[in-house]
Amino acid sequence: MTSRPLRRAAVLVAAPVLALATLAVLPSAPSYAAAESDPAPTRAGAAWLSRHAEGGFYPGDCSWTCQVEAADAIETVGDPGGVLDDMRQAFARNVNGWTTFNLPDEFGDNWVTSGQGTATAAVLGQQIGADPAEVADVVSRLEGLLLAQGVMEGRLVDRWEAEPGTVEYDYVGVVAQAFAVTALTRAESPKATVATQWLLSQQCAGGFFSKRLSEPSAGDPSCDAGPDRAPDVPATARALLALRAATGVPGVQEALDEGGAWLASQQRADGSWGGDAATTGRAGQALGALGFPAPAARAAVWVRRHQAADPGPCVSGLAAQPGVIAPDDATLSRARAEGLETLHVSDWLQTTAGAVGVLRYAPTVGTGATVRVTDAGFRRAGARAAVGAAGLAPGTTVCAAGPGAGGALVAAGANGQALASVRLPSGTGTRRYVLRDATGVRASYAFQVLGAARLPLKVARGTVARGARQQVRVRGLVPGESVRVLLRGKRVAAGRAGRSGVFVAAFRVGGRSGKARLTAVGQFPDRTGATTMRVR
Repeated sequence: MTSRPLRRAAVLVAAPVLALATLAVLPSAPSYAAAESDPAPTRAGAAWLSRHAEGGFYPGDCSWTCQVEAADAIETVGDPGGVLDDMRQAFARNVNGWTTFNLPDEFGDNWVTSGQGTATAAVLGQQIGADPAEVADVVSRLEGLLLAQGVMEGRLVDRWEAEPGTVEYDYVGVVAQAFAVTALTRAESPKATVATQWLLSQQCAGGFFSKRLSEPSAGDPSCDAGPDRAPDVPATARALLALRAATGVPGVQEALDEGGAWLASQQRADGSWGGDAATTGRAGQALGALGFPAPAARAAVWVRRHQAADPGPCVSGLAAQPGVIAPDDATLSRARAEGLETLHVSDWLQTTAGAVGVLRYAPTVGTGATVRVTDAGFRRAGARAAVGAAGLAPGTTVCAAGPGAGGALVAAGANGQALASVRLPSGTGTRRYVLRDATGVRASYAFQVLGAARLPLKVARGTVARGARQQVRVRGLVPGESVRVLLRGKRVAAGRAGRSGVFVAAFRVGGRSGKARLTAVGQFPDRTGATTMRVR
């Protein structure tokens, strides 16, 4: 067997492939109880993927892994759009293009049977229920791409079609090996065990997997013996999902325990891995499958917060794209302003397909304390006020609409509460705010807002003897508004306005003789009035 070095100048020619300010209340590590998950976000993501399939193909640079992940999501919700039937037909027409690629050099074309393409094609065919004979043929080709002897036995490679003894290693990594294990295990292939054992050898001592597989020059093919073995979350997640189906092989359960523990340890406090949706989706899906419900649910909530489900009347560039998943916070904000044009469609496909799998673990109820939000009492115009809706599925997007809100999109935190902060507009009156999600109104508020005002102030007598009683009348108030009356800066009366917005009080006049200033101050300092009287 010979191995040619990769031609760095060669061009890889792949055949077509198949198809407003917010208040955050996010507990650092919410502990979700094992409960029924919410199917809505998975259905929305699968529906978006279904709408973007083109005759069984996904356009652009939607990778082999992307195709498999999209099919998995669509199959999970029962394929209501009939996309899998299109994919089955496309599989039959294009499986050869899926499993080969060209490495041209100065001497011409060099067609290579792809290890990754063949492994993912086999998994896809099994996933979508393609013709059994066609799937069996792809599995047979896959078996022929496993090295058969020595310390490299079970390793997946690319094989030159014109020179079957010549293989390439550079295009096959841990993810491809994991897909090979999945396909061979499902097919009950006699090569499944050696492929699994090779994958096990690539797990590092910390429990993680790297992107790369060991090279044939390595005397010791284990992960820890190789150079440049940086931990990789997506590769670890895919490897663990593959090993989960191969528990009959010695060492698999220990690998699952160690890998799951490492993967969970890399999760951020916000529920993500690196703030990236596809990585978070893959890691969370693996942990959910391995029996780690809490980190899987936290990951699902983070991904759901980045999934378009933007209700009206809020204006959003993603309003017409329900179910699509943005890769990160910045892209989500930009896309809501500019639409899908912020990225190429293949990027949206890659992200949504990679992230949607974890949404099957999205919780229906939140955990942890919520913030008490009320519209009781008077509010000062220009001040900020909190509005919120509780009892939501964590991660649900809510539109907070009303004067001064501008249509703010906010997402429910881990506690199932969505909070927004709105600036109350100028003037006096009732300001109403409504919070809606995709199902309808979830909360409403009516704030009694008081704007700046000059309060007319009138006394019963212009001149009053010291020690005598004086009556004062303050108008221009709102019913129930508190008011203070001060004589020469000292409070002499206080209370609340009556139903007509008038406050009347009597007080005993004290202090020195002469001219005296009488001031009224309403609920807030910018609501005032003044007059003068004489004390004799």
